[in-house]
Amino acid sequence: MPIAGHTTTVSVYESTLGGTSPASGDYTEVDGINSLSFGPTRDQLESTDFADTTGARTRFSGLKDGTVSISGDYEASDAGQTSVETIFDGTADATLWVQILWDGTDGHHVECKVESFTIEADVGDKITFSAELTFTGAKATNPA
Repeated sequence: MPIAGHTTTVSVYESTLGGTSPASGDYTEVDGINSLSFGPTRDQLESTDFADTTGARTRFSGLKDGTVSISGDYEASDAGQTSVETIFDGTADATLWVQILWDGTDGHHVECKVESFTIEADVGDKITFSAELTFTGAKATNPA
């Protein structure tokens, strides 16, 4: 059965330690988000050699990676948005754990680096924000 998009929650946890996933209750929800993209990827490595006579490339799977893109209404006082910006502005070893729950219970969590944090204003529209997050570990499934 399809799940309505409005039931999705995105929460974050600031970390300078890395490696250990926080408890589900330690995350802070990010308010204002109205668009989300969760994109795990996996390298496909070519293994074609001169002995292959099929006329087609052969491949095998390599390392996993991915990105999370979020955007929405900018809320300067929101603790979740502040966490994303703080990690972006912070030290190089700081990471942001991201928990995405598609239906409020089931979803994924992954440790990320904040690649960008952008605030945009237009004279005829509301102020918005967007952030690009890059995986720095393997995604895991919630509940674990």
